[in-house]
Amino acid sequence: MEEINLRDLLIYFRKHLLLFFAMVILSVSAGTAYTILVQKPEYKSRATIILSSDKSKTTVQSEITANKNLIETYTEVVKSHRVLDRVIEENNLKESYEALSAKINVSSLKDTEIISISVVDKEAYRSYEVANWVADIFKEEISQIYNDTSVNILDHAVEPRGPYNIDVVKQEIIYTAAGMVLGGGIILVLFYFDRSIKTTEQIEES
Repeated sequence: MEEINLRDLLIYFRKHLLLFFAMVILSVSAGTAYTILVQKPEYKSRATIILSSDKSKTTVQSEITANKNLIETYTEVVKSHRVLDRVIEENNLKESYEALSAKINVSSLKDTEIISISVVDKEAYRSYEVANWVADIFKEEISQIYNDTSVNILDHAVEPRGPYNIDVVKQEIIYTAAGMVLGGGIILVLFYFDRSIKTTEQIEES
């Protein structure tokens, strides 16, 4: 395998700087076009539910443990037909149960009695409206199902300031780095397979 001389490579690279910068510009341009023309902004809002304990009781710790055991069940109830069908009907949504359910992510915060309800939508105002509707109706339904009044809204969702899936600065940095890697890689390959005379040492050896 032919040994690559670093000095010769740097000289060769300098001679092909135009190609290098062309690849960077091409990568950034293509990436920016994708961000603007193809990538659709999506907005995420989150409401949180807490299972509160009655601090006047002497069995607070056992109640907290019981609440944690209920959380897994409650997270399933959030996305049940009983809750989401009410959200759709009472707010005159045009979406099906399946479409609405796909927008919602429910999770429990580790080692807490808190349930997080996140909603992703192409409209910022709709993402926080739906999150709050789901949280409010879930609270009502769970009190009927379990006769449980310990479920309360911790934080209502607020309208997001920008899309969660687009970070222009971060993406432009990635596009630039990708262009630099692409340009450098092409020049390295060209250098390796270039059989023309590159140095005076090669002339002396020939």
